[in-house]
Amino acid sequence: DDDPALGRELRQHLQTEKYLRAGIDDTLPETTKRIHKDLAHENTQRRKRLETILGRLLTEATIFACGQRLSLKAGSPQAALEEALEYLVANSTPKLTYINKYYSNPSAELQTILRSNDPGQAVIPGVNEQALDEVREFVDLSSRSNHQVVLHALVERFAGRPWGWPDEATLILVAQLLVLGEIQLLK
Repeated sequence: DDDPALGRELRQHLQTEKYLRAGIDDTLPETTKRIHKDLAHENTQRRKRLETILGRLLTEATIFACGQRLSLKAGSPQAALEEALEYLVANSTPKLTYINKYYSNPSAELQTILRSNDPGQAVIPGVNEQALDEVREFVDLSSRSNHQVVLHALVERFAGRPWGWPDEATLILVAQLLVLGEIQLLK
């Protein structure tokens, strides 16, 4: 629900902040400096009130994600927001969990895979196998329907819904398929 105090306090905070930034000058009389100091102190108090109001509004809010009304168990505003975001990510990118191993240095991993002479070393059993199957299936379906697969488009596809994979993870999967001899790259 709306809280009229929120708009009023926010407008006053922004106006005071703008006035204080514009009026900074060491040549001002002491009374003006004292007024500026008092206004700055009031604005600090106003900011705390704004945080309290926003926190209360967020914990009391009706939150929707992916078209569903969420009943959150969180008691604090930050916990409520985190719970809602977790629900949103989990339900908008359900295939994100197919990537179960993330590399701290994906470029080095990519180079290691591409330099591998042994196709058996290109894929570590149990690591991202579902993701590898997804890429393999997409390439297979595209080739069967005589559609050219462009690497950039493939990476963009798996970065979107329902996958949400990082670009580097998709490139590592493509490199694994390349080393296994399942795909070929053309210039």
